[in-house]
Amino acid sequence: MKPMLNRFVTITNRRGLHARSASVLAKTASKFQSDIRITNQYAKANGKNIMSLLLLQASFHSKINVQVSGEDEVLAMKTIVCLVENRFGEEE
Repeated sequence: MKPMLNRFVTITNRRGLHARSASVLAKTASKFQSDIRITNQYAKANGKNIMSLLLLQASFHSKINVQVSGEDEVLAMKTIVCLVENRFGEEE
């Protein structure tokens, strides 16, 4: 069995992973067939589920671990990491 891709990313938008950014993340992740998991020190989340993403309580400057496994895992990882690094499309 092939291991999951793993990457740590820092939340750079000032409001952290709040309702809007979690919604954008879940919507983006849902475009991929791969299994996408987001974890931090508090919880594990299904990257395609807004409610589980909100339970992470990921604040500004906190680190999250993005884990991706599946047939489109490379593109999924690149897209999710880019989204987080670009503050989910938010100004700050």
